Amino acid sequence: MVLYYSLLRFWMRSGDSEAFILLPSVIFGLAAILTIWAIGYRLLSRRVGLVAAFLLAVNAFHIKYSQEVRSYSLLVLLAALSMLFFARGVEQPSRKTWILYGLVTTLAIYSHLFGILLLPAHWSSLPFLPRKKVPWNGLAASTSAVVFFTLPLGAFVLKQGGGPISWVQKPTVESVGALFYSLAGGGGLPFLALIYLVGPCLFFPRVWRSAGRSVEAWHFAVVLTSLLVPIALALAFSFIKPMFVARFLIICQPALVLLTAAGLSEIRSRWLLGGLLAVVTLFAAQAVVHYYRYPSRFEPGRGDWNSASRYVRLKAEPKDAMIFYPWNCRLPFDYFGRQYPVDTANPAIIYPEDWVEAQLTRAGPNITQVQELPNRYDRVWLVLCLDRVRSQTPVAAPLAAAYNSVVEQTFPGLSISLYAAPVRGSRAGTAGISRFPLESGRIRAFHHDKRLPTELMWSHKPIAIIVERRSFQSRVSWSG
Repeated sequence: MVLYYSLLRFWMRSGDSEAFILLPSVIFGLAAILTIWAIGYRLLSRRVGLVAAFLLAVNAFHIKYSQEVRSYSLLVLLAALSMLFFARGVEQPSRKTWILYGLVTTLAIYSHLFGILLLPAHWSSLPFLPRKKVPWNGLAASTSAVVFFTLPLGAFVLKQGGGPISWVQKPTVESVGALFYSLAGGGGLPFLALIYLVGPCLFFPRVWRSAGRSVEAWHFAVVLTSLLVPIALALAFSFIKPMFVARFLIICQPALVLLTAAGLSEIRSRWLLGGLLAVVTLFAAQAVVHYYRYPSRFEPGRGDWNSASRYVRLKAEPKDAMIFYPWNCRLPFDYFGRQYPVDTANPAIIYPEDWVEAQLTRAGPNITQVQELPNRYDRVWLVLCLDRVRSQTPVAAPLAAAYNSVVEQTFPGLSISLYAAPVRGSRAGTAGISRFPLESGRIRAFHHDKRLPTELMWSHKPIAIIVERRSFQSRVSWSG
């Protein structure tokens, strides 16, 4: 998503209202509808283009991601444009068209790594073309350019490994059904999924009559491979490294919408087609309402950032720090936090200090830095989202060793843990203040230059304190 967040960073320099921040995603979503119409008109018919644009416009899955600060509506647009330029390049080859195809496909990959699946999806349609009509030179040149310009991203992904998607589970039969259900914009309504299943079936008789190597067969094939090949590849790779997630495969939505529109357009009666589309509209509207009422059913983990940000802002103290895990938890927190200006100081952000850099590096919090936090901050807020569990977070153990107490507050889709009562004297041995609970109260021990024991006054009586640091645990003995 590096492309989207880089664009967003410049976009937010002109304003930071909620409507203004969401505007790019809305624009990308609307542009995708126009592009779907253009593809349907070019490959199949004007009627198919109009029906496909209508189906995408009322699709709850598309509407959802067209109003979120994420790259998925941009990914749908770029996937549709890539198919459009590929079709134009095959039928009317020109240097300009193949340059545009290479550029758009490269941008799709930088928008989301699954954009790389567009290349095998398009190439898989070529066997349906007569050999003499395949523009090998332009196709090979554009594909080579895409590979070359995405090499830095590929090297980065290989270096990072599968950590960023370690939360993804292995796919099951239910996962494939859930993918189709999501792309159809079901939102709890099986009827919509049924329409998207029956639609392509109505188109198959026409395709069967034109089977073989022909331009007409290829028109259908490029749409079909754009739907099936990315799903098949993602499913196959998921048995090595799980990556089968519905929103990742949103690049298949343009193809699914086009196939369904092609099938529905086989209904010759305008009244019957119009009535069916009216019913689809009613169910789609209900799906959209269902999304607004129960957003977590569309995507588990959707957070109540409004309440969480207000909670932290009202309870923050001057010497507080914050860690967000994963890195993109910070974006909604910062935005909603600005809606509640309070007199308390803002906690220092330890990770991510810069969310664009975090998106590029994905290095995660510096554990050494986390272990030294008690010497600088009295309390640390740990914000977890996207179904992250505190006990499985890499910073949880160092924070638990560095602070004596932790209080967790949960909100829908996220949790906030407050670590307090720091154990002074980090791995680096920096001098500081340690607090130890005693039966009669709380004692503060001062030490300088690691010279122990140190004496202090407690209830007007000198006490010698000896502190030993072993594996971040404190052993305390005293005499009076």
